[in-house]
Amino acid sequence: MILVSLLACAGLGELDELRLNQLQFRGTHNSYHQRPTLVLHKSHDYSHPTLTEQLSLHGIRQFELDVHLSNKGEFEVFHLQKIDARTSCATLAACLEECLAWSIAHPRHLPILFWLELKDSDNWEGSPYVSMSGRHAELERLVLDAWPSDKIITPDEVRGDHPSLPEAIASVGWPKLGALRGRAMFALLERGTHREEYLAPSPNLAGRPFFVASGDPADPSAAIYKIDSAQAQGDLIRRLVAAGFLVGSNCDKAGVSDEQNAARLQATLAAGSHFLSSDFAVAKAGAGYTFDLGGHLVRCNPVTAPLDCVDLELPPLRVSPSGDEVRPPKDSK
Repeated sequence: MILVSLLACAGLGELDELRLNQLQFRGTHNSYHQRPTLVLHKSHDYSHPTLTEQLSLHGIRQFELDVHLSNKGEFEVFHLQKIDARTSCATLAACLEECLAWSIAHPRHLPILFWLELKDSDNWEGSPYVSMSGRHAELERLVLDAWPSDKIITPDEVRGDHPSLPEAIASVGWPKLGALRGRAMFALLERGTHREEYLAPSPNLAGRPFFVASGDPADPSAAIYKIDSAQAQGDLIRRLVAAGFLVGSNCDKAGVSDEQNAARLQATLAAGSHFLSSDFAVAKAGAGYTFDLGGHLVRCNPVTAPLDCVDLELPPLRVSPSGDEVRPPKDSK
């Protein structure tokens, strides 16, 4: 049976009454990643469980998928060509199919965020991979074919009747968890030409299924940010989080000391980042560092959660077949 911890909020009733930006979630960096046979760089020296195991056994609710477009038209998932290309799911379609099967089997799960990073900057002449410029519609079709539209949280849903996402977030806020259970949101992890190209037809993302990694908070598309280091940019993260934006950050890194990772995790938690990307979904045997949210798989966000939001020190809790977080009877072991 899957073991989790429950976040409860005194005076607020059910977890479903909290908004998406009032929690912090466990996530993984390069979520498909498998240690290469020959490790050429220490940052590549880690492996993740399958996506299904991450969802079921480790409470991961944010994935990062590096996407490469082959010259045969296939959207493949891996880190770097040749030197770091081992993956637990070879194509984007396969990765999403795996996660959707789990989602359907657990229809009340907390929402999942998928970051899609378009990796074509390392292509070389003669490479079997090609640019994704002008191919974003194909990527959208793949995702919409792979994931039912009623299970996708879209920019239109968050924006509502407001002209821009920042205005909607400031006025209404993010939807409550009760409306987001069993669903997923997709965001392009792009800050350059791909983001510009994707936003050109619709600067406020009207009609688009993907969010984008945001830039200027005044941009009509601004909603979610990826800021890797809370140690370097903690003040910026806190300002964005306090303004209602979602933020994802890398909370540790393979190839550095346990002490460095512990300090980075604590800085990320304190800054209020919502989605914490880790290289260590599973604790390493004998390691002094563990990717831990104080014993919980979700926790109250220190910047945005209501004052009466409390991480209760409860015994291990089970996830029901529907995906609900439920407390076992008092006599349960």
